[in-house]
Amino acid sequence: MSRSVRWRVALLSILIAVPAGSDPAAAQPAGEFMTLDRADHESRAGLFFGLLHIEDSDVDEGALRLELHGQHVTPSGLGGYIAVPIHMIVLNDGGDDETALGGIELGGVLARGLGPGQEVALRAGLVLPTAEGDDFQEFLVSLFAVQARLTDIVQAIPETSSLRLGGSLLGSVPGLVYRVDGGLDLPLFTTLEGAEIDHEPVVRLNGAVGLGLGLGTLAFELVNLLVTEGEDGDFGDRSFTNAGVSLGVGLASLRVQGGFFLSVDSVLEEDADEGLITFAAGAATSW
Repeated sequence: MSRSVRWRVALLSILIAVPAGSDPAAAQPAGEFMTLDRADHESRAGLFFGLLHIEDSDVDEGALRLELHGQHVTPSGLGGYIAVPIHMIVLNDGGDDETALGGIELGGVLARGLGPGQEVALRAGLVLPTAEGDDFQEFLVSLFAVQARLTDIVQAIPETSSLRLGGSLLGSVPGLVYRVDGGLDLPLFTTLEGAEIDHEPVVRLNGAVGLGLGLGTLAFELVNLLVTEGEDGDFGDRSFTNAGVSLGVGLASLRVQGGFFLSVDSVLEEDADEGLITFAAGAATSW
């Protein structure tokens, strides 16, 4: 295991070992942090908005991700979900703004309680080949904007269908909510003429912990992507990380969130040293 992988695993271990406070963190269900998986026992519909700022570049006016998402889960814990991402680049050089539809994702959810306030959630989904990429500009739109939710990067692969599998341990203890995700994304096929698919799986290893603050929850979130490469499937240098903080406020069935995230290791290698900052906002209603 490489050094970069080891420190990420260690940090996730620290996240779930943080000592509990004295007040319940009830304002934010453990199932929904801003940049992690959303699968849990709760039915909800929501909107996510992410603005990626890249310093000293032609897109520092913003790369936007707008996502409609929802899931419905029955009392038995079985359900389904959908996510519809739309990506946009706002240029600062007087050029035309570009918009591209991302890969629409459909899937199923199974949530099971493990004890008071604790549960495990499994999901299996399929990204449809709807991500626009007939020309290089459309591809760049999605590649930039998807980094507002790095864990969903396969939704930016042009006209490609991918299998997504995931499992999560989530819940709450007095004063805290937490979530740990593990998952695998595997590109299956493409409808893009003349394109070839590298069937290299993307491994996701994410974690978050939130501290209850009255009506709100202040959370730290960490997203890691590890891309296998080569015939032996080893992890190479292709690992990407986003980290940041979010604040969620719950009022009855409505929850509003905002967050600030940094790209520690970026997919956009040439721009990684220039600073990639995501400002995110979201709202969801549950039933």
